[in-house]
Amino acid sequence: MDSLRLLVLRLICADRAGGRVEVMDSRTLVLYDCTAWDSHCTDSVVARYPEARISVHSSRQSLSGFAVTVHMGRNPGRETGWVVVIGLFMAGCAYILLRPPWWSNQLLHI
Repeated sequence: MDSLRLLVLRLICADRAGGRVEVMDSRTLVLYDCTAWDSHCTDSVVARYPEARISVHSSRQSLSGFAVTVHMGRNPGRETGWVVVIGLFMAGCAYILLRPPWWSNQLLHI
């Protein structure tokens, strides 16, 4: 979480423009008092942390009037994709194991 916090502070140039990051728990941090958060910042965080979910919302606690929440969670779309791939693989294996062999019809005709 510390590397994510440093990345966010670097993206907003906190040393020059200000901004503060509060770590809420082991998976969530909130950015306050930053002057701007654009799509470049979001893309940079997601490129480094694909499981990050980012939301921008109004906040009276922030001097800029908005706050950015970054939550590190699992990506449900990615998990669903793997479930589908594994299910198809298992269905293929079951088909191969349970179908009669191709030579069984030939033995009956002999």
